Amino acid sequence: LGISYNCPSHGIELLVGENGLIKEYPNLSFADDAIYEIGKYYFESTQYAEAVPIFERVVSDYPQSEWRSLAEYYLALSTFKRIRGVDYDEKVIADAERKFRTYLENNPRGPQAEDAGKKIREITEMLGDKNLRLAKFYLRESEPAAAKIYLRLVLEKYTSSSAAREARAIHEQLGKY
Repeated sequence: LGISYNCPSHGIELLVGENGLIKEYPNLSFADDAIYEIGKYYFESTQYAEAVPIFERVVSDYPQSEWRSLAEYYLALSTFKRIRGVDYDEKVIADAERKFRTYLENNPRGPQAEDAGKKIREITEMLGDKNLRLAKFYLRESEPAAAKIYLRLVLEKYTSSSAAREARAIHEQLGKY
């Protein structure tokens, strides 16, 4: 276009704002490139909440784009990076896991497949640990029936987590009583 700006937010507004160039002409040959770059800008600026809808747009609006697989990965990673803690963000965690799984389904041998798998394992560990902590809480409160619910959840849903080994031992001990 021959236009250059030193203020990224102004450039973003010119491209995808209310009356932005890409908003008005979404089929421009460079539209997917520009939207992907905006997503990367937000991601690299640690503005993950802003990056998510931008990467979603690349994935949904430009299915044939060369950026689609990378946008899927960065969509999942941006969602993952929004996790503040397993006790606060269970919905965000589930969303990140779903997005990483989608990336892997669509790109099983993609360049980010190994990292996506690692992130899914991290999520499994987080959720396994959380449910194990809940089980232990109910044991301290003398509520073994409630503890068993969380132990079974760990054993059935987070079988590959390190929490599953401990949950199995506790569950076996409870079975004796």
